[in-house]
Amino acid sequence: MTTTLAKASFIDRTDEVWRGRPENLQVDPRPVINGRRQDRPAVRPRPLVSAITGTTITVLADCEVRDVDVAVRTARAEFDTGQWRRIPAAERAVVLTTWAQLIEDNRDELAVLICLETGKPAADCLGVDLAGVVRAIRWYAAVIGKYSGDHPDTGSESLALVGREPAGVVAVVTPWNFPLAQIGYEVAPALALGNSVLIKPSPQAPLAVLRVAELAHLAGLPPGALAVLTGGEPTGAALGLHQGIDAVSVTGSPAAGRAFLSYSASSNSKRVWPEMGGKSTALVCANAPDITLAARRLAWGAYFNAGQMCTGVSRILVEHSVVDDFLTLFTDSLDALVIGHPMNWGTDIGPVISQAAADAVTATVAEAIVSGARLVRGGPVTSPPVQGAAFLAPTLLHGGHRPLRLSPRRCSARSPPCSVSRASRRWFA
Repeated sequence: MTTTLAKASFIDRTDEVWRGRPENLQVDPRPVINGRRQDRPAVRPRPLVSAITGTTITVLADCEVRDVDVAVRTARAEFDTGQWRRIPAAERAVVLTTWAQLIEDNRDELAVLICLETGKPAADCLGVDLAGVVRAIRWYAAVIGKYSGDHPDTGSESLALVGREPAGVVAVVTPWNFPLAQIGYEVAPALALGNSVLIKPSPQAPLAVLRVAELAHLAGLPPGALAVLTGGEPTGAALGLHQGIDAVSVTGSPAAGRAFLSYSASSNSKRVWPEMGGKSTALVCANAPDITLAARRLAWGAYFNAGQMCTGVSRILVEHSVVDDFLTLFTDSLDALVIGHPMNWGTDIGPVISQAAADAVTATVAEAIVSGARLVRGGPVTSPPVQGAAFLAPTLLHGGHRPLRLSPRRCSARSPPCSVSRASRRWFA
């Protein structure tokens, strides 16, 4: 268990253009169970590959069913007989506030870890991911104790009280594109209300999650209140099927969400909250007050994190009278985006998570072109700024007079092309 904060410099701020320094990282891939890192034999060793270089960062020993069982029993013991859910809400708030501060103090290290794993530009990891998780944890720390029950009006002859109780042992499955987002949005509120939490990070991005769990225990979280179990489908299945888990939150693909619903039905009917991705459509009206601003904002909405987000704009319907002007402004915005090494500040577009993801997007583009779309911009980068990484230039398809239907099985959470289509007035009626 790490007991001191790192002192190494993870971001070089000496030059005008800052740069992440992954060489200063001390990567620890061991799972966190019962409040500490666990040394365990690598029954199923798995290399963790960097999206930046395509080379191995470290080797993971994926958690087995027995590891999951130990973690669940420890979490259950904490929930049933431990102090975390029994201490005053104000004391839990102090622990969460301290945790948020430790994350902020170590934000450079965490940002470089996320960048190294996923290829997301380090500036975005720092300014979006880390800022967001710290803000969310502080928010939930502030509202602990403000959740109250209800007193429904049942008339003078009876009394009804509605109380709110923690669920128990909660599993949280996190995605690779925003590894820490669910720490702030799901783990923090679950802990705030007194639950014990088991995290299964994406097999492609576990390192920052593991480090954040260490910081939680350093902040004073009891050993059994939080664990991180590394692994892929077998580890997820062991969690989903475990009789000792009361609820699961899963953020991932439609297949992952359906799998956990099936696990629930096959075990103890645990509650499952699946967030299974998707994409967004934008409408641009002829009377929009600022078409230039709309084009610039939609370019960001389509290609932030190389388009790898469930809220990414993958389809834009533009009223027919302004579509030509919008296309010009939109392509100008795309051309201004900088494709570069994700460790360098000033980079807007880094690589996608893997070559397999890039190949799937390329196949989607090919399908669209066969269906009548015109490729306006983008495609694979022929001279990538980093060898071994899978770079895709922001890819824009023009669908003419009909909206394009891009393959959802390929686009979910990957880097989809964005399509612009000319829409008739009836779309905006």
